[in-house]
Amino acid sequence: MTKCNCAIIGAGPGGYVAALRAARRGIDTVLIEKEHLGGTCLNRGCIPTKALLHVSELAWHMRSAEKLGLGTGKVDVDFSKAAAFKDKVVKDLRLGVGGLLKNLKVRVISGTAKLTGPKSISVTDNAGQSSTLQADNIVIATGTGPAKLPGFDFDGRKIMNTNDVLALTTLPKSILIVGGGIAGCEFATMFAEFGLQVTVVELLGSLLPVLDADIGKLISRTFKDKKIDVHTSAKISKLSKSASGITAELEDGQKLQAECALISIGRTTNLASLGLESAGVDNDGKFIKVDSSCRTNVPGIWAIGEVAGAMPLAHVASRMGIVAAENIAGADMSEDFSVVPFGIFTHPEIGVVGLNESQTAQAGLNVKIAKFPLQASGIARAYRSTTGFAKIIADKDTGEIIGASMVGPHAADVIQQVALAMKTECTVAELIETIHTHPTFSEALAEAGEAWLDQAIHSV
Repeated sequence: MTKCNCAIIGAGPGGYVAALRAARRGIDTVLIEKEHLGGTCLNRGCIPTKALLHVSELAWHMRSAEKLGLGTGKVDVDFSKAAAFKDKVVKDLRLGVGGLLKNLKVRVISGTAKLTGPKSISVTDNAGQSSTLQADNIVIATGTGPAKLPGFDFDGRKIMNTNDVLALTTLPKSILIVGGGIAGCEFATMFAEFGLQVTVVELLGSLLPVLDADIGKLISRTFKDKKIDVHTSAKISKLSKSASGITAELEDGQKLQAECALISIGRTTNLASLGLESAGVDNDGKFIKVDSSCRTNVPGIWAIGEVAGAMPLAHVASRMGIVAAENIAGADMSEDFSVVPFGIFTHPEIGVVGLNESQTAQAGLNVKIAKFPLQASGIARAYRSTTGFAKIIADKDTGEIIGASMVGPHAADVIQQVALAMKTECTVAELIETIHTHPTFSEALAEAGEAWLDQAIHSV
């Protein structure tokens, strides 16, 4: 029997970060992972998709480079090389995580973990051999897997989930994407820029329905420019396969055809077979219940990331991993996640933090909203990237920033300045009194702030 102070189940961005922080705090730590270090984010999510989106964006810009005086000739895509580049990025980062864990003497166990009590775990390796681990503290960080639609015959080739599609080494000529949320829109962007005929079907009334309506409308326009066929307020009643591809029948009678389909409708938590009942861990079948310090109802058992009902973001899982590890080490740390920035890596890119317009309206908040168009930005014109805007939402009386969004190059990076401003309870006036470098895309948020104060400089 192996013993340790802390056992962490799952080596994704929550689990491995928790292990590294716990080890740095002098805690004897074991990390259990049934597949690859880095979890979904590093291996089948954030990192591989961004690597491919970088390649597709280069291809997209190269096709119009002659307008800038660059003779590139015909732009061909060798997707096998793009896939190899993606795989190398993932492999290098995974090796880096492994090196950090080794240097800090974190013991990594490969296998599937199951709780057998509040302090004990059974681990089954790939050969089917089981061992027992005794731990003073257990951190559950098992994350999520792709959701499946009942009646859809997933085969990994013609009907794929997001894991399957990232394993492709050759490109189809056409693809149907079911789901116009964040992942669906990123994949649609990538495949369209690679030259595929792309169709997107979204059940709700707009693309990216969780965001402000003006963001969804703008992305719809850019999808039109990329020849992406978008069907919103649409439901697939039947998805069938044939030798030539797939056919999707919509409830209104339309039939959509493509070589293959990607089902991107969200993710489900990995709670099955975890043995929560053996340890008495409170959950609702979907999520484990935790407090702001990541504690469950069982002393010594913690849960982090999506499995604990957190926002489906790697950086949220990582923050929770740090909070859990610090508390195991004896600190008193909590996180309310009132300020969480995030990005959507379509082209143009999207950065968001805080509440959006509809959320402030639902909450009955007294807010004022201002926008600045990138068409009026010097750097945007110089980069030929004028599609987008910066928006600030702030309390009408105090000027305290409640939310912000940006659409444009590096938006996910630029929005971080507003996250810091919100965390420190800055007002719009204090934001614009901070001098912004010229010419940069970050100026757009300052310009939106000027407009919020009715002192617009470069906009009406």
